[in-house]
Amino acid sequence: MEKYTLEDCSMYTHLQIKNKDVYIFEAHNMALPVWGTYSDRYQTEFNLITFDSHTDTRTPFTAEVISRSNDFEVSPKHPVVKDILKGKHYKKDEFCFEDVFKIALQYVRNDEHILTADYFGYIKSYNVICDLDDFEAKGYESDDRVRGYDAKYFVREQQSKINYNDIELPIILDFDLDYFIHDNCINEELKKAIAPLVKNATLITIAKEPEYFEQCKMQNDYTNKKALEDLLLMIEQVL
Repeated sequence: MEKYTLEDCSMYTHLQIKNKDVYIFEAHNMALPVWGTYSDRYQTEFNLITFDSHTDTRTPFTAEVISRSNDFEVSPKHPVVKDILKGKHYKKDEFCFEDVFKIALQYVRNDEHILTADYFGYIKSYNVICDLDDFEAKGYESDDRVRGYDAKYFVREQQSKINYNDIELPIILDFDLDYFIHDNCINEELKKAIAPLVKNATLITIAKEPEYFEQCKMQNDYTNKKALEDLLLMIEQVL
């Protein structure tokens, strides 16, 4: 009997834009099964670049551990985490899409997927471009590096000044639509800056996050649908 795969799952929209794989989904935690699928198929760890209003780098399974045990000391060795992962095939040398899909859907919140992907071995570094101020971004980066993560945080104002060519291949390029807070966010400056990322990415993932989009947007008539259309057009234009 054949395994259920990413391509069988109706929760994802798969586009090929000039032979570039793009996956679109609602909540950001559902990036995890996509990243896992590609890590398994390529048998490698990726470097992640994500554009998001939020950092989305909370410790894996934090919400689940707290809700089950009221314990705020969360780690992969916690009994709740061990129980969640017992019998599950999530590592790239034994990857099962169904298992990781259920883990993401039931136990991973939409701000825990990045460090979960790091723990599962799908990514080896992450670069977060987000809406922090510079002091906060440096604090997040320092804290994560102390914890052993290969992490870099950048503020929105730096998005066009980062040398994306310095990011080692292979890469996954990821977007949360709540990053695009008005219709001028996707402009010629951004397009020129991230063109190398779009061209070099093995995979592009897009989380629509409509509720957070509505909370973050700074232009009343800008819609989630329009932000997605603008982003897809930019991807097509730079390829």
